[in-house]
Amino acid sequence: MLLDSLAPYLPAQPCLFEEPQIRFADLHRRAYENRVRRALVSRASDPLTHLYLRQGELAALLHMPEYAESSDPSALNRLPAADLGARAGQPPEAAEPHKGALQEANHRRQAP
Repeated sequence: MLLDSLAPYLPAQPCLFEEPQIRFADLHRRAYENRVRRALVSRASDPLTHLYLRQGELAALLHMPEYAESSDPSALNRLPAADLGARAGQPPEAAEPHKGALQEANHRRQAP
């Protein structure tokens, strides 16, 4: 009944999922994907930060996108981990060639 009463406020696109739980999970995933994309693109010219991590902490951070990719394979799950892994133990200049996640987010933002 609630969904029917909110129907006039829903977007005009066809409903891809009939089950509310599946629909919520998809919207939840897209919201976080949009957050990642906006964070990457909106601060492309930000200065580099100096963040010191223990090797175990870095490994844990790199495992998190792998876990996310196992449930939703996408470049935005894979590329940040690849970028961080390539920069690990490298000088600050390593940030410049290893910015695939930024480039992918920018490409998706420009796509229609």
